[in-house]
Amino acid sequence: MNIMNEHIIFKQDNDGRIIKILPSRYDDENMLKRLIKEYPTLLPTPTTSSERIFTLTDEYPIDVGSIDILCVDNEGNIYIVETKLQKNSDRRSIIAQLLDYASQMAKESFDTFKRKIEERTGESIYKILGEDTEIVNSIKQSLDEKRFVLIVCMDDIEQRLKDVIIHLNRDWGMDIFGLELNKYYIEGHGEVFVPIITPPPGMNIASTTKPRRIPITFDELIKIYKDNGLEAEILQIIDVFKKMEEKYDNVQIKMMPSGVGLNIWNIERKIAVAISSNPNGDNGVWVFDASLYDKVYELGQNLGLRVKQGTSTNFSKIIYFNGIDGIKNVARKMQDLIEGLIKIVENARYITLR
Repeated sequence: MNIMNEHIIFKQDNDGRIIKILPSRYDDENMLKRLIKEYPTLLPTPTTSSERIFTLTDEYPIDVGSIDILCVDNEGNIYIVETKLQKNSDRRSIIAQLLDYASQMAKESFDTFKRKIEERTGESIYKILGEDTEIVNSIKQSLDEKRFVLIVCMDDIEQRLKDVIIHLNRDWGMDIFGLELNKYYIEGHGEVFVPIITPPPGMNIASTTKPRRIPITFDELIKIYKDNGLEAEILQIIDVFKKMEEKYDNVQIKMMPSGVGLNIWNIERKIAVAISSNPNGDNGVWVFDASLYDKVYELGQNLGLRVKQGTSTNFSKIIYFNGIDGIKNVARKMQDLIEGLIKIVENARYITLR
């Protein structure tokens, strides 16, 4: 980081004092790795529907070494993350290393992939992802199709490397991004890390050579379910979703390539109801706050839905309505289910009514 050329930022605290926020250097790469491993949502994503990112492991072993951090998102995209300090690297070696890692990962079978994750973490990939079989199936598809998201994470990314990253996205159809984590010191308070993404959000880098995964529309979803004899059920579910989104500030419909979700959230999303674009797929209620597991479990039981106790400290799927029979069962109960979930979050003071 070029300290001399950094702008000085000021912060006024509650006492009216002006405090300098000064650029600060990283001692080594360990802090970069720790930030990404513990907060993978810092990573840029290839689509707006990639809204949940999970760290699978660090130091994932391959023939040419090890991948610093390996992550996945809710769409099954696989993230190969390489962390570097600017002073210890050059742009050509970083890009070459990422491409080398991707070529080695492309040789991995799904069974090998799962085994290596378990050997590194002591947990199965299913447990890490909260038993979300839909994400696991999407990960397998990404491996089969050799689709990877490549991330360069550095303390400072020089402009020529940013130009290379933008070029590879725009003109070569690659999913490659830069994440710059600038570090600042606030006197008497500690350190702040400010992310800068390349290509920057809003830049048009749509490739003419690579199709992007596009979120499904309601019309497409209805047609699929109609073809499976579930038109009335999906219309009822969509109607409830729209009514709840209209009524509550912090309830939001999310369209994804894999289906539609209804998010009930505050600053962090707390509960998500997911309906797969595949009527025979994996549907249910995900809870992202362990303190809400028991309440959601009890609600599902009372509604006669299939339930399972949460096991993860971060997130778990608590209510299941998988497949055609699950959709038929939940459709007429969806209004009561969503209202019950909102009440649970509301009682936890997470939801504000309009």
